[in-house]
Amino acid sequence: MTHAIRCTSSGEGALRDELMRKADLCAAALFEARRISAAAMFSELYAQLAARIADMLDELDETLLALDHRSDRAGYERVVALHAGFEELEARRAQLGT
Repeated sequence: MTHAIRCTSSGEGALRDELMRKADLCAAALFEARRISAAAMFSELYAQLAARIADMLDELDETLLALDHRSDRAGYERVVALHAGFEELEARRAQLGT
């Protein structure tokens, strides 16, 4: 029985590590999208990057479903912050009418 708990626990640890790795990639993409948007360069490159960020956020949301929200609070908070950053970026783009 202890072995099963340990496997579950290490499985959650691997999921948490994967979540944080994907969150790092998403944060880097958001940084680049912000850089592009700061120059008001809402081009095809921005559109592709925004679509990829949306996909990454969907993947992160799916990973969160497999984690325990009580013990993985930092992961949840990070993903919420990434969503907020993306929404802010998209609102800026919409405000500029591009």
